[in-house]
Amino acid sequence: MVGQSPRRGGAGRLHPRASAAVLLRAEFPFVNVASTTGPMGSDNARYAGVGFQFGAAIIAFALLGWWLDRKLGTGPWLLILGVILGFTGGMISLLKKVPPVTGGHEHDV
Repeated sequence: MVGQSPRRGGAGRLHPRASAAVLLRAEFPFVNVASTTGPMGSDNARYAGVGFQFGAAIIAFALLGWWLDRKLGTGPWLLILGVILGFTGGMISLLKKVPPVTGGHEHDV
């Protein structure tokens, strides 16, 4: 078994319980599997979704405020209120979904 991958069976066959990442690496060795699978890839997708949600909340409430301003003739005040409410709601959602940073690196001096 020297020089043989632990996930491979004899004669170059893949082990039946090999993970999807191992299977992808075996079939497509030129593809960076680490960027699409595993804990780092899922975190990136989750944080991208949180950022999109944050921006969408601001835009949605701003458009609602702009529409109400046009209907009620109240000038920019409901638009401003919509942006503030969208920012506040997006920030609350962001703070709930993103864990706090802990265990920072301290430099020995």
